[in-house]
Amino acid sequence: MQSLIKLIRKGWPDHKSQLECLLRPYWDFRDELTVAYDMVWKGARIVIPNCMRKEMLLKIHAGHLGAEKCKNRAREIMYWPSMSSQISDMVSHCQACLTYRKQNSKESLIPHEIPSRAWSKLGVDIFHFANKPYLLVVDYYSKYIEVNKLNTMTSWEVIDNLKNIFSRQGIPEILMSDNGPEFNSSYFKRFETEWKFRHITSSPRYPQSNGQVERTVQIVKNMLKKTHYDQTDFRLALLEYLNTPISADLPSPAQLLNNRSLRGILPRAPEFLEPKVVNKDIVKAQLHKRQIYQKHYYDRTSKKLKELKQGDNVKVFTNGIWSNGLIIKKNNARSYYIKMCKGRVIIRNRRHIVKDSEYRNESYVSPYDADDFNIARETQAARTRVHVLDPSTQSLLGTNRESNNLYVTKFGRTVRPPDRYGYP
Repeated sequence: MQSLIKLIRKGWPDHKSQLECLLRPYWDFRDELTVAYDMVWKGARIVIPNCMRKEMLLKIHAGHLGAEKCKNRAREIMYWPSMSSQISDMVSHCQACLTYRKQNSKESLIPHEIPSRAWSKLGVDIFHFANKPYLLVVDYYSKYIEVNKLNTMTSWEVIDNLKNIFSRQGIPEILMSDNGPEFNSSYFKRFETEWKFRHITSSPRYPQSNGQVERTVQIVKNMLKKTHYDQTDFRLALLEYLNTPISADLPSPAQLLNNRSLRGILPRAPEFLEPKVVNKDIVKAQLHKRQIYQKHYYDRTSKKLKELKQGDNVKVFTNGIWSNGLIIKKNNARSYYIKMCKGRVIIRNRRHIVKDSEYRNESYVSPYDADDFNIARETQAARTRVHVLDPSTQSLLGTNRESNNLYVTKFGRTVRPPDRYGYP
């Protein structure tokens, strides 16, 4: 900073190239710089010397505000070259902000593959109404629903009810569920093996990956609330729902599953109860059209999140805060196995993971703690050393950065990467 004060008092040279490298950023606004109280001012803003910038960054972010607010606050009262980018780096590496940050934006919708036939892919879930548990099963193709009231929340009770349903409708090829303890027990794994179906679980705390079930739970719970209010029979309401066409272009769940309508309380001609084969190609085309429509509107507010790699330090959203973890491997398209700091391994969706700052070691010394003249002398000495190297070594430096962070391009120009807060 003393060199800048002397330069302002003495006068600026005719050309920018005559300045020391560390003083060149001030060239474009040299007419705005003044000296008062042994400090440099840019208009009404104080120019912060290099040795104090780390301290100022910490004070700017003392309120743990966002990057834009911190920049707006700093721009009112102080200045130094690359201040805005250093504030952004500071905020992005703040552990307190990372620990209590908001959740990620939602990603684009990945629809489930439409099954080739009815009752081949089912979703299952447990919900509560009036403090009583219910087991719900829905077919991904026909949207046919089975609902059973449970006596207990044990795996044995869930398995027994599923066996009753499968004995009437058949065994599916795929059964989708969440990661509830009822579906993760050894008894359920044995049930999966003995009854020859594939059990797939969604990412923990990410129910929308099994969105068909979650939507169906809402429909059934609304039925239960309204029939309870009217003191009518829920089972009769469910029967009428299964007889109602899904849309103007799709028949009812009962017709899609059984190729016939079920007899209900509404009068109808006998021929409407006769079996009628539904063209599955038309059904699949209509179901696909509905998926495209849903995806279009869902994706308007979505954002693509960067893919993570094995060994990345991350923060995982658990119990309302972001906790430290390490990526072990990828589970599927958007979920990962993560080892937490206490050794526990969990699975989480990408929406619940953020990449952690690589620099949280308090002993790390920022490059801004060094003196301007020392940096200038070291830089000039390093450049001199590079130019006296033999061509083979210079070629090597052109592709690999050395400890002095200098390298030579293929055109012979020496490049020194810019200093960033928190980076070595």
